[in-house]
Amino acid sequence: MSVLELKIKEDVISAMKAGRKEEVNTLRTVLAQAKNEKISLRRELEDEDFTKVLTNAVKKRNDSILMFKKGNRQDLVDKEEKEITYIQRYLPKQMSEDEIIKVVDAIIAKTGVESIKEIGKVMGPLMAELKGKADGKTVQSIVHDKLS
Repeated sequence: MSVLELKIKEDVISAMKAGRKEEVNTLRTVLAQAKNEKISLRRELEDEDFTKVLTNAVKKRNDSILMFKKGNRQDLVDKEEKEITYIQRYLPKQMSEDEIIKVVDAIIAKTGVESIKEIGKVMGPLMAELKGKADGKTVQSIVHDKLS
């Protein structure tokens, strides 16, 4: 069992004792998603696998927020944003856009890529370095801007 999974299970218990129902429900949902991932992989999850589960949970909630905003459902937007804050406690700190730009510039200089046609040569090493620290869509838009 991963360290993250143990930490979340402990936090579920403490949230239950404190009566924080929303937090309990959110963390239980994440644990259920982790269990599904464990079944599909047919092995115990490592911290890296568990981080993917957490990242996917945040992405799903961000997508839901966009849809709820279109539907003028501020109550549901607030609920999803609160759930994201519960989940993000277990994720590595996300890099700022300025920090991402510095890494992108370094990788572009290192690879010598000059056109958008060669974006794959940049994105591979870049995402390996920024894994879990930055959103892929943000990184891709920055790379597009730099190579265009």
